[in-house]
This record gives sequence, C-alpha cells and structure tokens, in this order.
Amino acid sequence: MARWSRESNGHNEMQARLSNEQFDVLMLAPVDAAARSAVSCMDLCAAAAYRLTGAVPQPHGQESDIQRLRKSVKDKSASLGSSQDTWLRALVGAADWQLLIKVRTAVTHHAIKSLSILGTVPAVTSLIIDGKPYDNIDLTQRFAELAENQFDGFTAAVLQDFP
Repeated sequence: MARWSRESNGHNEMQARLSNEQFDVLMLAPVDAAARSAVSCMDLCAAAAYRLTGAVPQPHGQESDIQRLRKSVKDKSASLGSSQDTWLRALVGAADWQLLIKVRTAVTHHAIKSLSILGTVPAVTSLIIDGKPYDNIDLTQRFAELAENQFDGFTAAVLQDFP
C-alpha cells in the first residue's frame, strides 16, 4: 500500500474515500509492521543470547528480550560472550535502534501524529517523532534493513563466541 500511494493518482483516490485519520493510519501501517517485526527480531536474538549464557530461565516461561537481557547482564545474572556483548552494546547505542523504539512506541501505544502532504509528486506521509518528520516508506525500509543487518551481526557474534 505504501508504494501504491506513491502512484500519481493513488493518494487522491485514497483521500477521496477515507477520512484524514483513517488515511494516516493506513499510510503508516507498513511502518508499524516493520517496526514491530524489527523489534521482535532483536528480541528473538536476545532470547537466544540469554539461553546461550546458561543462566536460570526467565520466570513464568517468558523469553528474554533486549531490555531483560540488558538488565540480566547489568545485574550479572547472565554473562554474554565478548562478541555478543559488543553486539548488544552497539545495538542499544545505535541511533537507528533508538528511533525504532520511539517509532514502535508511537505507532503501537499512542495516537498517531503524522503529516500527509497531498498534491505533490510524489505525495508524502510522515510520522512525527521528537518534532521531526520521517517519511513512511523510508522508515519501513530503514527498519527492515536494521533488522537484517543486526541479525547478521548477532549470528556472527555467536559464531565468534562459540567457534
């Protein structure tokens, strides 16, 4: 849908059929899907990393996620291999990860603040984060690439720690 919206008449047709709020929600749906998927991918890496430490399983059958893994490493209830630790520190310190978390929180837990500009070629829908607009298609691609690259980085770190 995001790519279709960039067609010359796509925005006009959608705008004629939808209210502004519905339009924004539909235009940001790909961002929402990409953000949730990227976070889930990193959380699955964290769960694998936690299991590889041999630490006591998480309570209530919960898997570790990035935040729980960071806490476990900080309080020394789990100890990562050096390459995995480097991967985790680089991930949580990366600007793209921090933006991803803000975007996922915005599209999942808050009223969506977006800006759709019609009548331009190509038309643009942006998500406003910290007062700055981010293009919906660029965010979708950025988060997909982040997840792919970080997954590759995590698997490389595991292979280094467990040769």
